Amino acid sequence: MADSCCSSKSKTENKISKQNETSEEVQFAIDPVCGMKVDINNPDKKHFLYKGENYHFCNPKCYDKFSTDPDYYLTGQHKVDAAKQADEAPKGTRYTCSCHPEIIEYAPGVCPKCGMALEVMDMPSDQVNPELVDFTKRLWVSAPLAIILLVIEMSDHILNINLLP
Repeated sequence: MADSCCSSKSKTENKISKQNETSEEVQFAIDPVCGMKVDINNPDKKHFLYKGENYHFCNPKCYDKFSTDPDYYLTGQHKVDAAKQADEAPKGTRYTCSCHPEIIEYAPGVCPKCGMALEVMDMPSDQVNPELVDFTKRLWVSAPLAIILLVIEMSDHILNINLLP
């Protein structure tokens, strides 16, 4: 799995491009973490001033990663590390886009629709899936509470016993 929320589509890190849309001039910057185009005029998008240059980000996750270690992303080391992780994946591993689950590839890369990094779809059987462990714990905590709530609420309707004051 790549270290960023998205993967780079361009070799230039933060070059601004202009594009005409409905007779308005829109300026884009390339997110240095993931390589996605970012509208620099959008007030909802974060930006970071580093060594006299303003870098724009597609989402807060990319901003947080960049702000902790800007040189890591500006030197391209994040791409090298992502390539190493991709080489370690077992053959036949499937990758998908978190925004477009219909996109399935058999090699790491970027989504052809949005440009985000493809994430590992299949977890190797010998590894523990941390999400599965987390959701299992949540299930065991919430299921008894849901049953208690069901008994309290339905007791008045079914048994004519009001358990609430």
